[in-house]
Amino acid sequence: PEVPTALVIPVHNRREVTRACLARLRELGVEAWASLLVVDDGSTDGTAEMLGAEFPKVTVLPGNGGLWWAGAIVLGMRHAMAQGA
Repeated sequence: PEVPTALVIPVHNRREVTRACLARLRELGVEAWASLLVVDDGSTDGTAEMLGAEFPKVTVLPGNGGLWWAGAIVLGMRHAMAQGA
């Protein structure tokens, strides 16, 4: 059986960059073969609200602002693996 694919995207206060990234992944049809998982590490610029409003299929895991890149990747990978990725 095929193993599900997950893309883990760590973000912190990069609303517009995150929006552009996810829009491009949507255009490319990535959502058809991979789950998209954004780890929002305590953004204060409206990133979480934008994700909920514009990308409802994206799984969003919140952080407290202290995960940094490596911690966000670990959190995202653990979640993805628990879902079978």
